[in-house]
Amino acid sequence: MRRIVMKLRYLVSGLIMASLLLGACQPEVVEVIKEVPVEKIVEVEKIVEVEAPKSGKLKFTVPVEPDLLDPSVSSSRYDAVVISALYDALVFRNNDGDYVPWLAESWDVSADGLVWTFQLRSDVTFHDGTTLTAGDAAFSIIRAKTDPSDMVDLIKSIKSARAIDDLTLEIKTEGPNPILLNQLVQIFIMSESWAKANGCEVSYNWDAGETSYCASAANGTGPFKITLREQDVRTHFKRNKSWWGDHSTHNIEKIELLPIKNDATRVAAL
Repeated sequence: MRRIVMKLRYLVSGLIMASLLLGACQPEVVEVIKEVPVEKIVEVEKIVEVEAPKSGKLKFTVPVEPDLLDPSVSSSRYDAVVISALYDALVFRNNDGDYVPWLAESWDVSADGLVWTFQLRSDVTFHDGTTLTAGDAAFSIIRAKTDPSDMVDLIKSIKSARAIDDLTLEIKTEGPNPILLNQLVQIFIMSESWAKANGCEVSYNWDAGETSYCASAANGTGPFKITLREQDVRTHFKRNKSWWGDHSTHNIEKIELLPIKNDATRVAAL
């Protein structure tokens, strides 16, 4: 899932992925195609323009407004940029293509390849202060694999997910699945109690006009929290100071996202 390496004078390859999500985005979501000093603008494959932060604030613009904050309903790469800053997954794939512990600090697989057991971190809290449990992870996986979630096909090999105890998650698959970790990188963990309290227990068909509270609100475990959400206008984030990960590699305190379709206007807004 997602961490920042902010150089004070120059942007290096991979900066945008790291800057936005502390590494939570996958490399294919945003790709830096030009390296420039921080005083200038980085153009990112027509997806994002970014002004590197000089005083702890990162401003970036996108041509398409991320519609959804619900990790089970959207598989859009634009939505993923925002969702990945708010939510974490069990595992993360780094720039070398290795799968590294994230919310899960370790895992093992049965000899027949059908049962995966994940041990979760004990120091993780959601943005509302509640503690992450294996029950939240099981809930999120079941929600993601249930129609009309956009993630159904992605994790269709998963037969069941259940909490063995507060920090132990068991996933059973229909057959051996050597790419399960790669699939779980894209499944972000929600708070079960928060989702149920806000009517988000199941996903919904956004394309058919359905919606829910979780489409425009978020309560993840990620490195940033949303402080302002004005659809099609702006979205503001602030650093999650209770994040379990390492904030020491960057100086970003706030992020401002501006959806602007016109290329020239988008750059001028920075």
